[in-house]
Amino acid sequence: MMELDKRHSGQEMKDSTLNILIGGEAGQGLVTLGQLLAKSLVRSGYFILVTQSYQSRIRGGHNTFAICVGKDTDKTEQVP
Repeated sequence: MMELDKRHSGQEMKDSTLNILIGGEAGQGLVTLGQLLAKSLVRSGYFILVTQSYQSRIRGGHNTFAICVGKDTDKTEQVP
């Protein structure tokens, strides 16, 4: 499941940030998906901050991967 900040849907990012939160069961490839998305955002010229949460390393436990995206390093703040 991916949650996007609805304020930015359909708009070009100028002075704002976008928070992306990917969550699901351990073993479903969340880290792989998050790393691919983060790498493509950096290659597109965005600054990012990544936070990973490993609640469980056992298949079936809940984990999250959060990415804060911005055009400026000052505007890319930590995702709660």
